[in-house]
Amino acid sequence: MFNQTTAKSSVSSTAMVSGCVQNGCAKEALNLLIKARKEKKNSMDSIILVSALTACRELAALEICQQLHCYSFQVGFPKYRPIQNSLVLTYSRCRKVDLAYLVFKEMGFLQDVVSWNAIISGHGINGQGAWNAIFFVMKFAFPPSH
Repeated sequence: MFNQTTAKSSVSSTAMVSGCVQNGCAKEALNLLIKARKEKKNSMDSIILVSALTACRELAALEICQQLHCYSFQVGFPKYRPIQNSLVLTYSRCRKVDLAYLVFKEMGFLQDVVSWNAIISGHGINGQGAWNAIFFVMKFAFPPSH
């Protein structure tokens, strides 16, 4: 039905991409996103960008993640916390902890509990457990969230 629709809006594209990601169809989600971008009928908003990064994370699609990261700067989302947190998680999943840490560090005052959990787990899943201890100690510079 969606493919047959000629009047696709950013809302319908976002719904389809998000729905695919939530139902375990990450590759299909990215294919829909790429198709929508080629048609250039609508731009990506922050919600579809987070969904696309989630799809990249599921597929460990580093190149697409990097393209989406650049796009986030082009459209003015460089300091939008959900996108930054998604980038940290996605770069970590793609085994690019150095890039994940760079995004995390550039977040500055935007860092929150989700950001800290993302960078700590990113180091952990990449076999850098010692970093986990360091980041955990550093985390206490923030007030407890409980």
